[in-house]
Amino acid sequence: MPPPKAGKKLTPTQLGKLRQWINEGAAWSGHWAFQPPTRPATPAVRRKGWVQNSIDAFVLARLEQDKLLPQVEADPCRLCQGPLESKEAKAPVNVQKVEAVSRH
Repeated sequence: MPPPKAGKKLTPTQLGKLRQWINEGAAWSGHWAFQPPTRPATPAVRRKGWVQNSIDAFVLARLEQDKLLPQVEADPCRLCQGPLESKEAKAPVNVQKVEAVSRH
């Protein structure tokens, strides 16, 4: 609702809907922003070996739902290069970056 000093009032239709809601029991569970977050159940997937963490399970579940296959994991050199559109894509790969990525 707008603040009282805005001078806006509910229309007769809006008041009728509000009265109807109250008469029907006014089910209210509180504002969504004040509800504690809950962790959803990790979805079951067919390619269990592809999943390394729970986020992977959600991604794979959606891929399976859309009848798509996941891509193979990129090698560390490719991960260090970045996207092909990058100006640095043709530059030699930094060996320290590759080793740092490989450790994770």
